[in-house]
Amino acid sequence: MLKKKASQRLERSLKFVILMMFLAVSTGAVTFFYVRNKTIDVQRLESQKIELEDQKFTLRQGLEDTEVERAKAKLEVLESDIKAKLINIQERFNNSEINEKKKFETQVVLYQARLEAINARNQLLNFQELDSLLTAIKAGHKLKSINFLNELQGNAKIEISIALQSIVYKIRELQTLKGHSDSANSIAFSPDGKTIATGSVDNTVKLWNLEGKEIQTLKGHSDRVRSVAFSPDGKTIATGSVDNTVKLWNLEGKEIQTLKGHSDRVSSVAFSPDGKTIATGSGDNTVKLWNLEGKEIQTLKGHSDSVLSVAFSPDGKTIATGSGDNTVKLWSIDGKELQTLKGHSDHVTSVAFSPDGKAIASGSDDNTVKLWNLDLDNLMAQGCAWLRDYLVNNPNATDEEREACQVKR
Repeated sequence: MLKKKASQRLERSLKFVILMMFLAVSTGAVTFFYVRNKTIDVQRLESQKIELEDQKFTLRQGLEDTEVERAKAKLEVLESDIKAKLINIQERFNNSEINEKKKFETQVVLYQARLEAINARNQLLNFQELDSLLTAIKAGHKLKSINFLNELQGNAKIEISIALQSIVYKIRELQTLKGHSDSANSIAFSPDGKTIATGSVDNTVKLWNLEGKEIQTLKGHSDRVRSVAFSPDGKTIATGSVDNTVKLWNLEGKEIQTLKGHSDRVSSVAFSPDGKTIATGSGDNTVKLWNLEGKEIQTLKGHSDSVLSVAFSPDGKTIATGSGDNTVKLWSIDGKELQTLKGHSDHVTSVAFSPDGKAIASGSDDNTVKLWNLDLDNLMAQGCAWLRDYLVNNPNATDEEREACQVKR
């Protein structure tokens, strides 16, 4: 009897265990398929979001192109009307008496000025900014030569002046470069000023001309592009990325080299003035120097946090680095640490040399920019100025101290 009850309890226990295992497997399967379906849904939504952004960009571009075409059409009608009036006025001028010619002469100049203004606006729509500006100036000179005889002609002058003012302001506007699908966080001009490179969180670098037209898209990085730099001859582009690499590209968008060696994101890249060396700052707290063949020359170690900015001095002999350790360091080209500049209370995110190499500017998350003087002669002069009163008035000052600043006893 006891054996039978024990057997029954064992059987019930086994059934319970099997039931629990079935429920666990069922729950796991349901969870798996739920998570898988959710993942697919998220991926689908992301894909739809990207597709929608592309459609929005295409639509915006189409609308802008349509507006330009409409503006050109309006100017064409206006130009045709003014040309007809100009022909009429010129005929009346040719057939008029001498005492009436002055009146028609003014109108001829006025219509010529209006045609110049229309031509300038057309040139602007065709991205001929310099030609547009020159034409607008010519129209302005014509207006200044006119002595207006009545209110109607004066109103025409105001009309042209407003049109010319619009052209001038439009020329001053910067182009809007549209094409990246995520934030653009690094920009560089080519040395000749004709090409702009932009690095983006979308993992790409785009090249643009000054009219805002996209020339090339450089694809190859597997993560965000944090820094972009042109070589001094403008033929090579260096890009640093969160994928821990630096890539070198030509202007046709072809990848030339991939520089591997950093163990964390590359936050900053810079070419030496002679174009033979590339410096890279990284989240691994180091700066690396490379040649154009992609060979690592030096590793500069000394910062205790990420290197966020790198810059060469104009003579190429010194490198400045800004870091998350709140300092700026100066290094020789052979990798020797020369100086540590302390003063910032937060990350130093940007460093730059003055054109003469005698000063460094550093920008920081502490909301300040600091200027550091590297001009030895100037520093000595400042030091002597501060000490002059002491040297003159202190009888205990040594001859050596006085001689250093050329102060007589």
